[in-house]
Amino acid sequence: MLLNEKIALMRIATDLVKADEIIDFEELERMNVIEKTFGITAQQCVDAQEIAFSDAIAMLATLPQHEVDKMVAALDELSLSDGSCTTTEAILLISVRRALQKSTRTHTEVMKSLPDIHSIAPLTVVYVESQYDEAANRQIGSTYNHISNELRLAGFNFIYIPRLTESYRHLGTEFIESVISNIAPGLKPTSVSHIASSLCNITTADFCRRILVNKMGISDLKDTKPSLLIKIGESMVINKRPCAMSEQCDADGHCTSTSMLQQIPEYLLLRLDMAKESIEQTVHNFVEQFHSLLSNDRFMVECPRSGERKFRYSGFHKTLVDMLVFPGNKVESDVLIDVRQRSIVLTDLDEELKIPAHQRTLYSLLLLAQAVGRTINITNPDGSVNRAFSTLYEWIGKDDTDARPLDKGITQNLSKIRSAVADIAMLKNRTQYTPIRKDDTVTLGIPAQKIFILDKGATTPIPLAQCSRWTKLLMK
Repeated sequence: MLLNEKIALMRIATDLVKADEIIDFEELERMNVIEKTFGITAQQCVDAQEIAFSDAIAMLATLPQHEVDKMVAALDELSLSDGSCTTTEAILLISVRRALQKSTRTHTEVMKSLPDIHSIAPLTVVYVESQYDEAANRQIGSTYNHISNELRLAGFNFIYIPRLTESYRHLGTEFIESVISNIAPGLKPTSVSHIASSLCNITTADFCRRILVNKMGISDLKDTKPSLLIKIGESMVINKRPCAMSEQCDADGHCTSTSMLQQIPEYLLLRLDMAKESIEQTVHNFVEQFHSLLSNDRFMVECPRSGERKFRYSGFHKTLVDMLVFPGNKVESDVLIDVRQRSIVLTDLDEELKIPAHQRTLYSLLLLAQAVGRTINITNPDGSVNRAFSTLYEWIGKDDTDARPLDKGITQNLSKIRSAVADIAMLKNRTQYTPIRKDDTVTLGIPAQKIFILDKGATTPIPLAQCSRWTKLLMK
């Protein structure tokens, strides 16, 4: 095994030992055997504490199958060295096996979210997709009760967002708004109403983008096919920071006095291959594998009572509500020109740039110029720029009035656009989205690949640079 692979193995082994929150003599003896068998040094044991479980899996991704089998066998012995295999140990072992063994690794990934934020409760299984998949949703809809019950009897909580939103709608908007106002009494009435609406209408794709990707930082889910996301647990990772006093630091600039312990949530992603097996069968196979590893398969099963008008504020439900109610991490968002709605939306934040028709047209023109790589003279625009502005005013501004000249009131219009961008509190790298004027030109810093359009008559957004109806407006 390579150096980084030895470090990765020790990270996994350490997590297994700590999983049941009891460390006994037999486990320590088995750890010593693993260190000797794989030639792991004391320094590599130390280094293993500076990476997360998911990092360790990634380091072992190219390990030959015979080495994987040898390692899995050693980890199995370690987990049973104290005479039992707990649910936490079992889910870790399943993650290792599925992510590294040849027969399953193409449909499996282990990933992490940002530390020190709200995370999903352990042993939660969430159906995820970045775009609506009719076949997958039809399967889950017809077998939901069977899937949910099989997972629940194995100790897992199954979350299917459409069923969740249905339960919120059943509670009623007025009741939900009252709950949110009590959870966060400082919210404005408009914000309370918006959050209540989100709870009742959020789709699985919205949940992936707004919560999992943008707020929890699981970037691998930005473009994911239908999958099951399973919370594994947390990695306790030592994050060393350089010390301000160089005499206290080692040769690498690290100082133990400034080490910080971070708790990093970890997840197992099982990609659904519906051409080979149904979602119901995938769940059954997972549960069977889980049961086969356990020493004790007795669980406390929650039996929720139906018909009660109660707002659940625990587990996954609390995570979802808190993520919508309380600000998360700032996001560098894609920009969507929605011609149908005559709006400009920061899609990763679900925020509209609130500007009137003339300024919306000006900003759209700047986005178009950015997409095609052209610089616009705003104080003395040529004929193609003026014609483009007039046409865009009909498309994205107002179609029942004529546009004022592009250069009329340009200073005030740019100032109002900058204020509208500044009002979006959770926008990261805000200067990229703010018009910059230099002499006679105005530019944006948004990368062209982050600018999209949903044109009139279209059903899905495309990159603005690929929309010929728009790009030909600025062709010289």
